[in-house]
Amino acid sequence: LVSRAKDGDRNAYDRLMLRHQETVARLMRRFSARTESIEELTQTVFVKAYFSLPSYEPKAPFLHWLKSIASRVGYDHWRQEYKAKGQVPYDEEKHAGAAKNDSGDADESRAAMETVERLMSRLKPDERQTLYMLYVDNMSVAEVAGVMGWNVAMTKMRSYRARKKLRRLLAHEADETAKQAGSR
Repeated sequence: LVSRAKDGDRNAYDRLMLRHQETVARLMRRFSARTESIEELTQTVFVKAYFSLPSYEPKAPFLHWLKSIASRVGYDHWRQEYKAKGQVPYDEEKHAGAAKNDSGDADESRAAMETVERLMSRLKPDERQTLYMLYVDNMSVAEVAGVMGWNVAMTKMRSYRARKKLRRLLAHEADETAKQAGSR
């Protein structure tokens, strides 16, 4: 399908899109909680992939190449949001009520994930993207460096700084929570 699509067969490209559409949409959910944005980001990925298809070299699977494009599209989206608002938006409605549906350990797990997402939203887009690729996508440092256009040393340094900043944010939030509990 890929070679046929590279040769200009639009039906082959349509079949590739259908095959990978849900995977790309799932990846785009990381970058936005709004359905309209997810659909727009997914469409952008496939448009960019279509125009970049002549340069695709089958050294790696097509899906890896497509995920790389998707990561860059999502990263660009975060950068635009960050420039517009000073930080990547945290969608409280997305997480509201999620912990109410479960009990016990599930509540704690959801609360922890909500805290991580909220704090991650306060990181710069490149910091957030680096941590997501390393720890959610389980990409190697070399793979992250390739996607971000950095060298390995820079990727290690940026991931270290992002983790350090995340720890500071968490410590600050814990201090604030303790102060609020003490004032009651």
